Amino acid sequence: MSNYVKNPHDGWVCWQREVGEAETKRVFGVWDASTEADRTGCSSYIISDDYGETWSGRHLMPLTAPHGPSLMKDGSLMYLGIPKAPVFATGSDLPDGVYCYVSADRGESFSMRSKIEIDPAFRPCEAYGIELSDGRIVGTVRTGDLHTLVFGSADGGYTWTPAVCLTYGAPAQLIETADGRVICTYSKRRDGTGQCIRVSSDGGVTWGGEMYISSPDDDRDGDLGYPATAQYPDGSFITVYYQRWGRDRKTSLMRTLWRFE
Repeated sequence: MSNYVKNPHDGWVCWQREVGEAETKRVFGVWDASTEADRTGCSSYIISDDYGETWSGRHLMPLTAPHGPSLMKDGSLMYLGIPKAPVFATGSDLPDGVYCYVSADRGESFSMRSKIEIDPAFRPCEAYGIELSDGRIVGTVRTGDLHTLVFGSADGGYTWTPAVCLTYGAPAQLIETADGRVICTYSKRRDGTGQCIRVSSDGGVTWGGEMYISSPDDDRDGDLGYPATAQYPDGSFITVYYQRWGRDRKTSLMRTLWRFE
């Protein structure tokens, strides 16, 4: 389950994600460096083991990705992203590219597992990936012109299939449903602006047509997006995103509750 929370360190809104079994739930708050005073060249995350009542100190991460890590079948955490900046806290250089980092200690530390080969002409950013129940991994990355590329791994994220274009609209977030389908949630900022999904019934190899979960509206200015979807025990879904409510001047955090017919 996912939600939005207030970052206790600098007041910026960040993404919260629960990982682990019910008795050992761990919540992550993920955000990018957001002030001139923050010159670490890293994105950051904090951890809570009591549902946000208290938080750890700040952990530094060389990658940036809006949805943070995802849980793998063996209990590891997988984090796909691009370097936040050329210099990490150690002072070492991390070349441009898309990387897969993994944590075996519930997020206390991460180490690089692989580099995902994406043509730099795509200007990739804002990646995300999940491991499916059959062990395959599906990953996505945003391009500079707001398309989503999709790729996969069959060996735990050590090697990857070539990336192919899935759709206009980004960045993408992925979930596997209780019945084994994969939902890709993303936003469109032109040609029918709104929040959309596509569904795969074969582990991300092929995808169905585009479906809107917020009404398309070409009068919007495109300041919207970053949707993320979670499934409730009753089979219904919640998608959270930011968008203007009606003709409000400022954007709001919004949700859509929906289910498949």
